[in-house]
Amino acid sequence: MNIFAEKLSEMAKRKTKTQKSIPVIEQFDKPLEYFSIFQYLVFAGTYLYFWLFADISDAYKVYSLAMLIIFEFIMVHSGIFMAIIPAKYSLLIFFPFYGIFALVFNLSLNLGDNQILILYLVTVFHRMRFAFFNTDKDIKNRLILFSVLGALAYFILTFFSLIFSPILPYFSLDEFFFNSDAYQNVKKMKGAFVDTPHEAIIFGFLYYLALAFINFRLLRMAKGK
Repeated sequence: MNIFAEKLSEMAKRKTKTQKSIPVIEQFDKPLEYFSIFQYLVFAGTYLYFWLFADISDAYKVYSLAMLIIFEFIMVHSGIFMAIIPAKYSLLIFFPFYGIFALVFNLSLNLGDNQILILYLVTVFHRMRFAFFNTDKDIKNRLILFSVLGALAYFILTFFSLIFSPILPYFSLDEFFFNSDAYQNVKKMKGAFVDTPHEAIIFGFLYYLALAFINFRLLRMAKGK
């Protein structure tokens, strides 16, 4: 009887130890991921709103959203490298390297508007939150797959937006909006998405919607295992 009691006590201690050995940050993995899905949907909704209802007074907001989606090109690359490369190399090489791009893009916005820099720091934390923990391999693989699929979605949607933009509806972001003094005065850079803001806004709407869908599907697949 005593031997049986000792065995039960040993099993209980082992179970408690196993539960405690799971990193706290891993325990919050799913809540953080669902919050990311919500965040992507909010971004998508924001782009959709300005595509449909922007007016001249929203010129800077449209421009900043266009710059944000251009900066996502940098985030796509950093996401793949930071997911695959060991953490110490990511911190020493990729974090400062891509951080320089974040600073340059941030300077293209109004003084005091640090949304690109904040997005970069939050995204880096999100992508590297498991770097220094003995995290479950399935979670790491899911993050890598999300980064790869996100990059694939970015490039596919880039071509889609550039090729089909002439036949996509302009809605509020028409030629009158682009040629207005309000928009031309806030525009500090030139390029395809900046010079044709409806392309950037359409792209942003579809891209963040795609990220939300990809993340949701990967979580559902992981839950089904």
